[in-house]
Formats: sequence, C-alpha cells, structure tokens
Amino acid sequence: MRGQSEVIAALLMTAIVLAGFTIVWIFLYPRYLEWEREAGSTALESRLAASEWLVLGNTVFGSDRLGLTLVNTGSVELRVRAIYVNESLAWQGSLSLAPGQKGEVSTPLPRGGRVFWIKVCTARGNCWTFLEVNWTAPAAQPPPPPPPPPPPPPPAQPLFRITEYNNTIYGLPGSSANLVVEVANTGGSGGNCTVEVYDHQGNLVASSTAYIPVNSSERLTLALPLPNAPGIYLWEVKVLNLLTGAYDDSRSVTVVVSNELIRNGDFSQGSAYWDLESPWYVDTSMQLARIYTSVKGSMSASISQTFEIASAVTLTQLKLDYHMGASRPGQVEILQLVIKIENATATLWTGSINWQTNQNPTNGTYTAPLSLQLNPGTYRLRITAVLVTKQQSVDLDVRVDKVSLLAAAP
Repeated sequence: MRGQSEVIAALLMTAIVLAGFTIVWIFLYPRYLEWEREAGSTALESRLAASEWLVLGNTVFGSDRLGLTLVNTGSVELRVRAIYVNESLAWQGSLSLAPGQKGEVSTPLPRGGRVFWIKVCTARGNCWTFLEVNWTAPAAQPPPPPPPPPPPPPPAQPLFRITEYNNTIYGLPGSSANLVVEVANTGGSGGNCTVEVYDHQGNLVASSTAYIPVNSSERLTLALPLPNAPGIYLWEVKVLNLLTGAYDDSRSVTVVVSNELIRNGDFSQGSAYWDLESPWYVDTSMQLARIYTSVKGSMSASISQTFEIASAVTLTQLKLDYHMGASRPGQVEILQLVIKIENATATLWTGSINWQTNQNPTNGTYTAPLSLQLNPGTYRLRITAVLVTKQQSVDLDVRVDKVSLLAAAP
C-alpha cells in the first residue's frame, strides 16, 4: 500500500507540473509572438526611414502661392505629410513618391521678406530643410522696435534674477555636464522659483526648484544631458517665479559638444601614446605622469603627445589636473608648467601654471577655454616642467593627470 501511495503521489505531482507548464505556455506564447511582430515591424521601419532621401527640384514663387517640386532620390517609397515655411505649417496631406518620382505641391506664400526656410517632413519622421530666396520680392521692411520691458512686479512679490552662471558648457557627445546657476531674490518677499534649461529644439532638459528668502541668493546645480552629435548649440536657462507664474529672467548658454583628441589622458594605459623626457615617468600605482627627483640648478623636461586632425576643427577646451611641490621653497626661483600646442614649425598656443611660494604644494585643475581653428595635419600637445633653483638642491614632486583636449566642428 505504501508503494502504491508513493506512485500515485508522483503521478499527481507530474500532472500538476505539466498542467502548470501548459497554463504558463498558453499565457506567455501569444505575448512572445506579439513582441516578435512588433520588434520586426520597428526594425523594418527604421531601415526604411534610413533609406529615405528627398530633394527640392524646383521652386516657383507666385503672387500668393509657392510651387514646390519634390524629388524622391532615395531607394524606398516615401510619403510626404507636412511642409513648413519659415517654421509655420504651410501644407499638410499625403503625397506618395516612388524612388526617382517627382511630385508637385502648392502652398501659401508668406507675406514679406525674401528668404524662406522650407522644411519637408515624411510619415517616417524624416525632415529636410532647404533655403530658398525670392529675388523678385521687395526687400522686407525693418522690424518695429521691441516693446519696452514690462514693469517690475509689486514690492510684496518675489523677483528672481540670475546673477551668475557658467555661460559655456563643454563635454563629450552623449555625456553630461553641470550647469551652476546663482539666483538672487531682489523682490519684496521670499518665494519659490524653478530654474529650467531648454535645449536648441525648445525641449526642457533639466530643472531645479528652491525657496529663496528676500535679499538672498541660492546656488543650484543642474546636470545637463549633452547631444550625441558634436557641435556648438545655443540653449536657454530661465527662472520661473512660482508665485506669479511668469519667467523673471533668462540667459543664453552655449553648449560645446566636442571630440576628445588626447588618448590615454588619465595614464591608465601607462605611457602609451605619450613621449616622456627624463626625469618624467608614469607612476603606475597612482596612474599619472610624475617627476620625483632631487634637482640643483635648472631643469626643463616635457611630456608630449601627437594627434591627427583629419578635417578642420576648432579647439574648444584644454584641461588637466596638476600638482607641484618642492622640499625647500626658499631655494626655488622658478617652478612652472608650460603648456603648448605646436605644429611642425611653430607654437600655435601657449599657457602656463605657476607654483606659488605661499602655497606648497600647489595643485588643482587647470582649464583653458580655447577658440583655435586647426586645419588637417599633425599637431603636438607639450607639457613642460621648468625649474630654476638658487644654491641648494630641492626635492621636486610634479604630477600631471587627466589631460583633455576637446575639439568641435568649426
């Protein structure tokens, strides 16, 4: 009897497991098929969108109409859904164009002006912008003077002003950078405000809210997600008064998204890509370039790295961490780091970091905003340690780390 009970229990357990598996399979399998269909459809649409291309074949300016000839130069059929003239919707519909096919569209012609920005958008989300000039139209009249600024709010309300901020932000594509904004309340009472940051497309990318008493200031730090494409973008930071619902102040922020030109700038790969003159060496335990030696008289030694420029760029920022120390400060006449950007024949830019007698060791982060355009070619970044002593020798400790040189399209 006992053996039969165990057999029956095992059979029941097997039946329960199979029933459970069947229920799970019946529930999940349709969802899996639906997900697979959606993933396949999304991938197909992405490939079709990447194959779309459209050009503006001809533009005819009438008295009040604008005639456009659209040509599908891509490899797939596309459907034009909207046309904007000077950022205003001028036409909306559906125009299908096979590869190589032309299509005609007529839109209203905005009054005034000669220059027209024409943006054509397809159903798959692609847009192309074209600049057209109507040379037969009369010149546009100058715009009227701007209206006078609105009167300040009543004294009993808070009034917020941006008193300090870093108006230029640097970073790598797809990274993040901090915007530090100091806001002062110059109104008649304390209140809450929200600092908002809008990107070049008008999208809100960051915000922070704070209460600021009257006649006080608050410093807010906002993390900004940078665009994925290198370039120079113009963003805007605004201060929203939460009591009045109005923006009390706004400022422009230049966002420079650049490519990194220096390889192994943190020396995590040892001395790779760097040329080191003695007594420079790479301290592998600290992962930095270092001079740690005794010197009497004078010394000049450099670390340098070459970098290639394939197409014209503009250098936007040079940055590095440094440390300079001497065992006998009174014996030091000169101790500095000289930084140069060179080509084969000349020095294109130079900067320096000076050791401070009353601050030994001297350390920190050196940041130099740049606006130096480079044409295609080979260049070198050189960092030279210069020391001049008096009579006695000094124990020298110089360190360089996190070297960065950013460049963006001109």
